[in-house]
Amino acid sequence: MEKIVHRYEEKFSLIYRAANIGYWTIFVMMILALLALAVFVGMHYFHIQPTIFGANTFTISNDLAFGVFQFRVTHLAIATIVLTSYVVIYGGLLLYVFKTLKKLALFGKEGDIFRPESKKIIQNLSGLFIFLAILGTRLVVVPIVIFIIILYESFFVGYHYKKENEKLSEENNLTI
Repeated sequence: MEKIVHRYEEKFSLIYRAANIGYWTIFVMMILALLALAVFVGMHYFHIQPTIFGANTFTISNDLAFGVFQFRVTHLAIATIVLTSYVVIYGGLLLYVFKTLKKLALFGKEGDIFRPESKKIIQNLSGLFIFLAILGTRLVVVPIVIFIIILYESFFVGYHYKKENEKLSEENNLTI
């Protein structure tokens, strides 16, 4: 029984680490994607031109300078807004998923995976995974695998706990 509990805690600490790595990876990827978008837009709107003295100066391109007065929105601006909102919304959803997976793994490590709060988390994650699967994104695979491992481990070990308790109660009843 002690071996099962130790293996159980060990697996949930590994699951917690995997969810933590996923969380920080998505966080860094979001920041890098937003930085890349900012650099791309900056390169489009601000051109570097050499001067007589050889130094580089920034000049604002005609699109930005006169676009304000003409109320003209370029295709690049629309694409930038769409990409930025996609990165923020989708990245935020993935950050939420990994954060709740970390919380669920901590509940599992404590051996208290069947509390009502964790059942609510499991229901929320299931709905979110269905929504993300409908979007057809491949980045959903890793959180779904971690989620399935958490559920499998918690029910597997919970089943062994139950069998072990039944066996101990039968032995206690026989000795009395």
